[in-house]
Amino acid sequence: MDTNNIRQKIEELLGLDLLAPEGKEMVISDLTENIMMNIALEVFSRLPDNAKAEYEKLKEAGDSDGVVKLFTDNIPEFEKIVNEAIERTINEYRDLMGLVPSNVDMKPSLLA
Repeated sequence: MDTNNIRQKIEELLGLDLLAPEGKEMVISDLTENIMMNIALEVFSRLPDNAKAEYEKLKEAGDSDGVVKLFTDNIPEFEKIVNEAIERTINEYRDLMGLVPSNVDMKPSLLA
């Protein structure tokens, strides 16, 4: 769940080259934040109760690698959930902005 990878995928999939650098950064930052929130909501609801205390501890310590490992170890198909959150958020943005319709096939693995 590397934010740099997410930012890169947003840029690739939305083709933001025509935007001014400031506008491009704003779109990428906002979408990255939304994607991260969507992932957190989806994943936390699936996290077993016995792992939630460890999650809070890792989050407070700012240990994002530890959080990802905790999720990977405790949530089946974690990568699939992440990919679906990325795709869903980008599709919602496309729909809102009148860009390429969301039913256009996207790359199968957005974290590759």
